[in-house]
Amino acid sequence: MGEKGSILLGKRANGSLAGRWALIGEKPNQGETEEQAVVRETGEEIGARLLKPIFWKEVLQEAITPGDFLRESYFFGIIATNIEELNLNLEEISEVGYVSRS
Repeated sequence: MGEKGSILLGKRANGSLAGRWALIGEKPNQGETEEQAVVRETGEEIGARLLKPIFWKEVLQEAITPGDFLRESYFFGIIATNIEELNLNLEEISEVGYVSRS
């Protein structure tokens, strides 16, 4: 989160979500907690350390296959890097920006 609770989004560079703005992160690797995954992915995708990730909420949504569901967990925290100093992994994120929560 940025100033006054703004949220950092990344514009996806590849895959089915290419060109779409999304939260930073992906699913955990085997043996990894969701919290560990969001910290790792923040580093890998935008070159920043995520400090003190805090669980916010979990969302269940129906998958493409009827009867299957996807479970997504959302966290927030503090990024210990100025946005101008981020080192984006351009294979995953083409740009970043803050959006207001209001």
